[in-house]
Amino acid sequence: GLVALSPDGSRLVYVGPGEDEGTQLWMKERSQYAAAPLVGTRGALGPMFSPDGEWIMFGQGDQLKKMPVVGGAAITLADSILIAPAAWLDDHTVVYTREDLALGRVSDAGGAPTVAWRAEDSQRAAAFPAPLPRTRGVLFSLCSSLCAQSDLWVLDLKSGDAKVLVPGAKQGWYLPTGHLAYV
Repeated sequence: GLVALSPDGSRLVYVGPGEDEGTQLWMKERSQYAAAPLVGTRGALGPMFSPDGEWIMFGQGDQLKKMPVVGGAAITLADSILIAPAAWLDDHTVVYTREDLALGRVSDAGGAPTVAWRAEDSQRAAAFPAPLPRTRGVLFSLCSSLCAQSDLWVLDLKSGDAKVLVPGAKQGWYLPTGHLAYV
């Protein structure tokens, strides 16, 4: 994703122009006319707010990082990520796509990551995780051919079981109304 909206709707973070023709993150406060660049986010992708709206998570290179919305240095949560965005769960853990194409899970305070789920077919990537409420699980896309072909899956984080929800779907999101939106 290129845009993230804070849970209370007061802030918008997006990928915008950076120095030297690159990109960086920008934050637009609802109360301010202009957006401001977020220092230290050069080349960042996949911004996402924490469930409490106090942190911004993003991918930068092969690292998953977070930084306070009020500013400050970024903290690395995990190395060896493949792509952002990640799913920030209510239990203070994050599910993300690892370089080995599996879903990883790490505490939002940092620490040793674990494998949350891996496809039996090593050529398929688990990508674009999205949180379900109450840390019940995550939605994710199981992709092949650089995600040209994809199915929407759901992972139960308690049992470790995963199953197809919508064949042929690219990405999905749980809505507060209890509905599923997908591409």
